[in-house]
Amino acid sequence: MVYHGRRCFWPLYWIEFEEASRMKDTPQTFNQPPHSSSNRWTLIVFFLVFTVPVLAAYFALYSGWWQKQGSTEHGQLLTPPLIVNDLALRNKQNQLLDETVFRKRWWLIYIAPQTCDEACKNTQFLMQQIKIGLGADQNRLHLWQGQGAAQAEGQLYIMDPLGQIMLRYPTYADPKESVLKGRGILKDLQKLFKVSHIG
Repeated sequence: MVYHGRRCFWPLYWIEFEEASRMKDTPQTFNQPPHSSSNRWTLIVFFLVFTVPVLAAYFALYSGWWQKQGSTEHGQLLTPPLIVNDLALRNKQNQLLDETVFRKRWWLIYIAPQTCDEACKNTQFLMQQIKIGLGADQNRLHLWQGQGAAQAEGQLYIMDPLGQIMLRYPTYADPKESVLKGRGILKDLQKLFKVSHIG
């Protein structure tokens, strides 16, 4: 401290030290980053964008809304839906397939028997005809045939882009009946594609 008569002065460096101390003890406020809830809402919206159209397609198909247009569903609705693991799908090396292989696409899946009988041959032909019958939408449908769970053998399934297997169809040894029932599968796919624009 420096004296000048009766007045005294604190050295400048000491004043700066005290000022710095007060700033340190005083709570500081900073701009907070955006709340994490905004990220959660983004994920929710993203999920709904891809999920709602598919669910709406199944609802339209089975709620009776389509009956106003003189049409009905032709397959068996599976509730709850199956997933790839439930069918135990295997590749040519007899390895189990992961569900990620099928995601983001529409699939018509056929669990073929060990020995391809008449129903198997009819179904192989039918799957190609169904794909062609979709016209401009045929690139949206992918075909898969192979081995799977014993209880699923000889069945046709429709899988949506979310990996849900929600429709099942029997196969037929009689060629005429196979073609007739195949028209129903084609109609169901056309309805689903009309409502859902993903995949």
